[in-house]
Amino acid sequence: GELPKDLEVNDVTDVYPDKVLGSRVTMQGDTEVHQSLIQWKNKSMDDVTWEDNEFLRGQFPEFCLEDKAAFKEEGVDRNMVSGV
Repeated sequence: GELPKDLEVNDVTDVYPDKVLGSRVTMQGDTEVHQSLIQWKNKSMDDVTWEDNEFLRGQFPEFCLEDKAAFKEEGVDRNMVSGV
């Protein structure tokens, strides 16, 4: 995943994940990619981004996705059924 293009970065240490707000699985070709919705430290909710878990583990090895999860059993990416 990429950081938002308008995200101001003065120093690499300014951009660090704070919380996991949700999770989803997307398909890239034939491959399932697990992603997390990240709230970044010192950034507003407007700056949350979906990031590949593999990228997060590589860039921020000390950031434990499971410990930072701010949601209960289900992620935010699920089918909504109404009026059926």
